[in-house]
Amino acid sequence: MTPRILLPALCAVLAAAPLPAVAQASGSPGADPGRRAALSAAIPEIDRLMSDFAARSRVPGFAYGIVMDGRLVHVRTAGIRELSSRAPVDTGTVFRIASMTKSFTAVAILQLR
Repeated sequence: MTPRILLPALCAVLAAAPLPAVAQASGSPGADPGRRAALSAAIPEIDRLMSDFAARSRVPGFAYGIVMDGRLVHVRTAGIRELSSRAPVDTGTVFRIASMTKSFTAVAILQLR
């Protein structure tokens, strides 16, 4: 799986998060107490979007997690990690990220603005 394929999906998921919720993710005073419930309600749609993207892009396998307030609140894996053995992706699968750290740094900077 190439990092170029998952980057648009990651950006779409991050862009869909309302900025006030992102800014308040640290649990600061005034944070919306219904954020966790709202996220729980959105998880089936997020899973569907990721599965649809993987199918359209012919991604052999993927794994992602959603972190809220420093805790992993959702993790999903799907597909295969190795075409020759058909081994499934699991939570311990290691993916090459190439130069995607630049994208994560850019997203972190945007969140800090």
